[in-house]
Amino acid sequence: MSRYFISLIVLLTTVTVLGQNKPIDLNPKDTVEHKQYYGLRLGIDLSRIITGSLDDNYTGFEIVADYRLTQNLYLAAELGNEEKTRQEDLYNFTTSGNYIKIGVNKNNYANWYGERNLIYIGGRLAFSTFDNTLNNYQYFDTNRYWNPDDFANGSDTPENFSGLSATWLEGVFGT
Repeated sequence: MSRYFISLIVLLTTVTVLGQNKPIDLNPKDTVEHKQYYGLRLGIDLSRIITGSLDDNYTGFEIVADYRLTQNLYLAAELGNEEKTRQEDLYNFTTSGNYIKIGVNKNNYANWYGERNLIYIGGRLAFSTFDNTLNNYQYFDTNRYWNPDDFANGSDTPENFSGLSATWLEGVFGT
C-alpha cells in the first residue's frame, strides 16, 4: 500500500512542476470589444416653436441632423422655414422664406466610454429663398409744420418682392 501512496505523491509533484512552466500574465487582456456608434441623428429646433407660440408676428420650424464621420467630426445640416412681420415707426413689412444650412461640427469634449456628449464648434454655408412684402409705409419729414404729431402718409397698398435669395456663412458653438 505504501508503494502506491509513494507513487501517487511522485506523480502529483511532477504534474505540479509541469504546471508551472508558463509564466503568469499579471496584465490580463480584455476580450470585450468596445464599439463606437456612428450614424444619423435627427432633431427639431424647439426654440422656433416656442417663439412662434409666444409671438403672434412670428412662425418658424426647423429640422436639424448630423452624421458622425470620425471620432470628433460630424457632418451637419439644418432645414427650415420662417415668417416674420415687423412693425417699425415708418413701415410694416412681412418676410417669409425657406433655408438650408450645410456644414461641419468638431467635438472638443473628451467623453468617457459610453458617453456621447458634445461641446462643439463648427461652420455652416447657408442658402435661402424668400419673399418680402412691404405692407405699408410713411414718409419721414423733418419739417412737420403742417402735421406735427405724425409722419406724412405713404402707401397702404402692399407691395410684394418675390424670388429673392441669399447666401451666407455662419460660425456655430454649441453643447
